[in-house]
Amino acid sequence: MRTTRRFSSKIPMTLALAALIAVAIPPRADAQVKAKPKSAPAAKGKDKPSPAPDRKPALAGYDPTSYLLQETPILGDPAINAAYRGDVFYFADAQARKKFVHDPERFWPRLGGLCTTALGGSYGNRFKGDETVYTIHDGKLYLFSSERAKRAFDTRPAWFAEGAEEVYARPRLGAACVVSYQKRKKAVTGSPQNAYPYRRWTYWFVDKQEKAAFIAHPEVYLPQYNTYCTEAMSRGELRLGDPKQFVVIGKKTFLFFDDVAQMKFQANPAEMIPKADAQWEVVRKRPEPDPGH
Repeated sequence: MRTTRRFSSKIPMTLALAALIAVAIPPRADAQVKAKPKSAPAAKGKDKPSPAPDRKPALAGYDPTSYLLQETPILGDPAINAAYRGDVFYFADAQARKKFVHDPERFWPRLGGLCTTALGGSYGNRFKGDETVYTIHDGKLYLFSSERAKRAFDTRPAWFAEGAEEVYARPRLGAACVVSYQKRKKAVTGSPQNAYPYRRWTYWFVDKQEKAAFIAHPEVYLPQYNTYCTEAMSRGELRLGDPKQFVVIGKKTFLFFDDVAQMKFQANPAEMIPKADAQWEVVRKRPEPDPGH
């Protein structure tokens, strides 16, 4: 296990500079693609296990099995889909979907699709990976925010991959179990033995039962507004919520920056929640990194 994410003085200067540039600069709009994606053939009626989902698919709709098996991203059919770890994936045909369902960990994009170089570098940035800029390392799919980030990764692939996996495994919300907010009415620290990666983050749970409850209904237990403070959100501001400052109403958990924000909310939640909901609809469309819990 790496004990530091700083670059060692023993690393050649050219490699260190390349890596630092890649992880410190956000994704560029002119990022080159590794390969020209292919389109999937139209699916037959029997290959449609479920209707196309309402939300956007993971990997921009590319078939996750195609990266490893076809060695190029192939666009999937929205009607041939499967959900895994909070994301919905499309597949080129029923056979591809069957392979994924049989062994999803083999094809699931590592780190929830985050840029491997950015997350594994000196700053641990959570930049979204470009679905067409990728590599297969140690039999696993890793994405990058740009070709420049991928070139940096190629200088030290094992170092970046190991560092990124280490950062991704760290628990969100200071290891607070999100199920305990509702089940136990208090913030309880989860256990690494009950860790569960979900989309771009890893969550820890108190026990197997609460972990299972989350896997079955994650939308019920995840704090509202992607863990941002509810009171600040109602005013159009982004402030991270404190995992220990929370209120549960019905089947929704609300976090707050401090006790003052929490008291303001509790004075009139019926008025504040609609305001926060309206602001969140605007905020959630912004192309910015997840909050840094």
